[in-house]
Parts: sequence; structure tokens; C-alpha cells
Amino acid sequence: MNKITIKDLKSKHKYKEIRETIEKQTEKSFDDKRVLAEAYYKDLELHRKKSFPKAIDILESIDLDKDDHPSETLCLFGAIYKRKWEYEKNLKYLYLSIDKYTQSYENYDPNDMYYGAINTSFLYDVLADGQPNHISYQYNQNKYKNHRYTNGQK
Repeated sequence: MNKITIKDLKSKHKYKEIRETIEKQTEKSFDDKRVLAEAYYKDLELHRKKSFPKAIDILESIDLDKDDHPSETLCLFGAIYKRKWEYEKNLKYLYLSIDKYTQSYENYDPNDMYYGAINTSFLYDVLADGQPNHISYQYNQNKYKNHRYTNGQK
């Protein structure tokens, strides 16, 4: 019998199954909590008004001083707040996202800082375009994607 792993479920976007598997565990590691939070916030079958707060609550239960990968936890916070900003169009969540991404690279392992730093830079660029809205955000996403894949060459 093949044992299906969380990694397999993630690759197939089986977020409900991930949640069911992890929530059955009495003891959850920091990694389990991060995966569980991710399974809530990425599941498009869940209503955003409930899935984002649930994911944030799970992450808030992680003691960053004891966490073996605090940068990863902070970047996940940043990603959730960024999606919450996209959904609710409330600038408070954009600033919270920037704050979490900034904390991830300023306070923790230098080897893990690039993801947080890149996202912080991207979100500041969104703010610099003026009033951040979905159109300017989409423009910035496409601009960075094209730059990344062409190495800045036209």
C-alpha cells in the first residue's frame, strides 16, 4: 500500500486532505502548523473571510523564538496578508504584509532572507506607483515576472 505524504498532497493541491491529516495529530510541529496555515489560505474552496483569519491564528500560535525556521513563518504571514489585501482592498493588510516580510530578512537567518527581501521590495514598488489597486498590482506582477524570465533584457 502506498503511503501518501503531505508533500504529495501539496503537489496535487489537496488542501482539505492536508488539513484533515494534520488536524488529527495531537502534537503539531512548527512545520505542521505552517503547512496547515498554508492549506487554509491557499484553498480556493474555502471562503476568504474565514480561511485567512484561520491561517493567521495558526501562525500566531508559533513561538518565533523557538521556531526552527522563523523566516519561513514570517514569509507565510506576509503572503497571507498580501492575499488578504488583494481580497479586501484594505491598505492595512498591505502594510502588515510588508512588515512581516521585512521582519523575515532583518531579524533571522541571512540564508533565508532573499524571499522576504524580494517580496518587501515588490510591495514597496506597488506602493510607489501611487494608490495601490488591483490594476497597478497586476502591472507590477507582470513587470517583475518578465524581468525575472528575461533577466531584464528586452
